[in-house]
Amino acid sequence: SLSPSVSLCLPLPLLSLFLSLPLSCFNYLSSPSLSPSLSLSSPPRSLSPLSLALSPLLLTLSPPLSQDIINTLEERLKPLVEAELSVLVDVLHRPELLFLEGTDARVRCETGGFISKLIQHTKTLMTSEEKLCIKVLRTLQEMLIRKYDFDEKGITLRKVLMQNYLFNNKKPGSKGELVELGVAVGPEAEIDWATVAAVQCRLDREGATKLVTDLIMSTKNDKIFFESMQLAICLLEGGNTEIQNSFYKLMMGDNKSEKFFKVLHDRMRGAQQDIKATVSVNVGEMSNRAQDSKELDQGVSPQFAVPLPGQPPPGQPPHEQLEPEAEMGPAVMIMKPIMRFLQLLCENHNQDLQNFLRCQNNKTNYNLVCETLQFLDIMCGSTTGGLGLLGLYINEGNVGLITQTLETLTEYCQGPCQENQTCIVTHESNGIDIITALILNDISPLCRYRMEMVLQLKDNASKLLLALMESRHDNENAERILFNLRPQELIEVIKKAYHQEKDCEGGEVSPREVGHNIYILALQLARHNKVLLHLLKPPKRTQEEGEEGISSMLNLNNRPLSQMLKSSVPAETEAEDPLEYYEKHTAQIEVPDWRRHGAGVLSLA
Repeated sequence: SLSPSVSLCLPLPLLSLFLSLPLSCFNYLSSPSLSPSLSLSSPPRSLSPLSLALSPLLLTLSPPLSQDIINTLEERLKPLVEAELSVLVDVLHRPELLFLEGTDARVRCETGGFISKLIQHTKTLMTSEEKLCIKVLRTLQEMLIRKYDFDEKGITLRKVLMQNYLFNNKKPGSKGELVELGVAVGPEAEIDWATVAAVQCRLDREGATKLVTDLIMSTKNDKIFFESMQLAICLLEGGNTEIQNSFYKLMMGDNKSEKFFKVLHDRMRGAQQDIKATVSVNVGEMSNRAQDSKELDQGVSPQFAVPLPGQPPPGQPPHEQLEPEAEMGPAVMIMKPIMRFLQLLCENHNQDLQNFLRCQNNKTNYNLVCETLQFLDIMCGSTTGGLGLLGLYINEGNVGLITQTLETLTEYCQGPCQENQTCIVTHESNGIDIITALILNDISPLCRYRMEMVLQLKDNASKLLLALMESRHDNENAERILFNLRPQELIEVIKKAYHQEKDCEGGEVSPREVGHNIYILALQLARHNKVLLHLLKPPKRTQEEGEEGISSMLNLNNRPLSQMLKSSVPAETEAEDPLEYYEKHTAQIEVPDWRRHGAGVLSLA
């Protein structure tokens, strides 16, 4: 009497499952042990649509069984629902295919009228319909970059729906039904960047780039700001220079740059303040826990040791021991798409935008190059004076953001943009020392269970230092990098990375390749440091040079005696030395830089 009767048509396997249940399951509703969350008087607070549809039936079943049914059905139906939603995106992207050829509706849609109206309407939704505004922004993103991981049933359903709604004039099975709209379907499918670039330019012509800049400058809603940033990234993805120029012209033409850069500058400053407010407390807690853990290891047997709150039990494998880490707040999390956006603006060595991010020539100038370096400095905790304690600041939660910040700084300099190089190197923060420390330190305990993340971090740090010295004819930048860099430690890092290859075979990042990039960095620095130059020589070559020097000093021109001295020590078959290996696999070429009437030495792996 409390709910209307509902008739459900069940599949045969599910029906047979119900018929096989014991009678006690169907009498569960009258049991006094009925869970309050399943009672009719107090329905669950958050249920999926499938759960709500099946709720009258599920109330007669035990909670574990009903949850298993929901999970099974959602797992099977999810790919089909995603396939249907993907077709909906195509309908919004190519609405002209819904109409017959030659009709007025098709002509208006072909000229971009529908997409243009949709983009224009999105800005008005910003204040009145937040959820709908976010859905439209996500739909525009999916029009640009889409890669679906459907199973065979999902792919089949998508083909049927595409044939029925958008390709009803084509023969079934005609070639290119899915490719025409630039969709990559399947886990191993590659994105067609030529098609993506065409869609990017089309949406740009219909006002998508202007929409992004207006939303970023106007919205106070963090969710809308995040989706606007994601749309900007999708528009720029793949290095589309036409979209870069559109952003540049928009900010230059309507004098929007000051307000636009103020928003990004304020977001960066807000993230820095948020980190400063929490980092001292978090580091204090982690230091105390690390000290307590050390005392326990020294004074208490592992089987009687009591784990500290938030720490794994004693004896747990090292790779499963996660360090206590604080969750990043919204102000810090939003920085990753901002950094990616700034990186894509400078892609392809776009010097106009590289310089524009540093200086806009407005009444108030916002130097985002320096702000990015300052953000990296604070993220890695140098403001507390602990360059040797990077492991306390870098964890699995923020290492991706730090890596992205390094990539953005690298893109600021490549080309090279010497003004940005100088700006970073001469900045008053400890940014250069932080980048150097990322290469030299182990980043423990993260390195014990996510070594690939640490390797990626070191790889990007070495690329950034190389970008800072690219095509430089002075030694100022190299000397600043060498100021706190100990040559012997750099050589040890190179050798360690070489030997780690055996432990990381088949991983996402090759330690030997990371070591090679650091070796190339060392070669560039060795041009300005004699100690490092000597340490980079393989041991065999150093030994041969020493023997030749002794022979020349003693004037041992007697060939038999010289041969006897060289053969006095029996030759041992040793493994190839890392420095010798990297030397064999590195070549240097001189690349002329016609813009600056000079040339630069480039080391190639």
